[in-house]
Amino acid sequence: MAMNRFLIKVFGFVVFPFLVLEIAFRVAVWVKPAHLWYKGAEAKAKMEKIDFLFIGTSRVGAAIDENVFSEQMATGRTRKGLTLNMGYGYSTMQIHYLALLELQQTNPENFKGCTVFIEAPFGLPDAVTWPENWVTEKSPLLIVNYLKARDIIMFWRVSKNPWETKTYVTLAWGSKAIYGIAQLRSLGLAIGEAIIKSLVDKIMRQTFSIPSQADSLKIDLSSKAGIRTDAAAVDQVRQLAITAAQAAMKNQQPVDNWEQTVLWDVIRFVRANGGNVVFYSMPLSTIQEQPLNTPLRQADKKAFITKAAACQVPYLTVPFDKTDDDFPDLWHLRKSQSPKFTTALAYAYLASIGTDSLHQVPIPR
Repeated sequence: MAMNRFLIKVFGFVVFPFLVLEIAFRVAVWVKPAHLWYKGAEAKAKMEKIDFLFIGTSRVGAAIDENVFSEQMATGRTRKGLTLNMGYGYSTMQIHYLALLELQQTNPENFKGCTVFIEAPFGLPDAVTWPENWVTEKSPLLIVNYLKARDIIMFWRVSKNPWETKTYVTLAWGSKAIYGIAQLRSLGLAIGEAIIKSLVDKIMRQTFSIPSQADSLKIDLSSKAGIRTDAAAVDQVRQLAITAAQAAMKNQQPVDNWEQTVLWDVIRFVRANGGNVVFYSMPLSTIQEQPLNTPLRQADKKAFITKAAACQVPYLTVPFDKTDDDFPDLWHLRKSQSPKFTTALAYAYLASIGTDSLHQVPIPR
């Protein structure tokens, strides 16, 4: 009898409220779906054909101006064309691959034949393989909207993410309530942090006549792709850029398995759908160039370009003058330089294709 009363209490205070939340979140998603990141791309692809797609990290989000690229590509075309920038902070090539599959499956005709641009700083794109981390610990739920049941199984079997992260991602994938609460928590923390900073800033100005950071420092950074533009965040990212570069200089190993990378699966997938992949040089600050400028990484660069050329996948060296001042946080190109770099990339791409089509080439093996 006591056990029955306990079970009734558990149902009444835990299970039932959770079921109500689950239903509420599912109804909310059904009534008003959130068109975020690739979900926004899916919504746009329902209306028109995707011509150019940029994927990668937040560096891509900061450096590529979609409208400028579309304008440059419009020359001599009957339509302007749709360019989408999917570069996002804490994204991985595994997430991009799964999201591309979802994008193609929801809009097969408007995805067909698109050109996918992938960053290759210093001639070296991301060489991650499937048996590595699929998600970052900073943003593990970024993958949730693009997972299928078969992906969850592979995620557990193959990914090197710790079991705690796998469990968290799996629960969020299976439950709209858990996912929704996690997203609301992240949003609440971000809003709370912004309010606290604003209050502290106001107190400092009124009490000690100290100029606000907003007044004294105008950060020339895009706020897209999850990039934070407040002064405190910029300082944090600068330190992270230095730490990451130092770590990347240690214990470097050669990349000799390009055909086994997630990147090569992206190429195969895009080609199988009538499209093409283009690699391009991404401007970096000198601190981030250092790990890519070692003799080992230069050998990797030569091997990659040779491999890409054998598969008729172009690599574009984009002429672009820059200094470290063009990277306020040492990681992302400043916002005012984005149109200039995008234009240079567009010119390099147009020069590379000439009158020949880049789409009628064999799928790389």
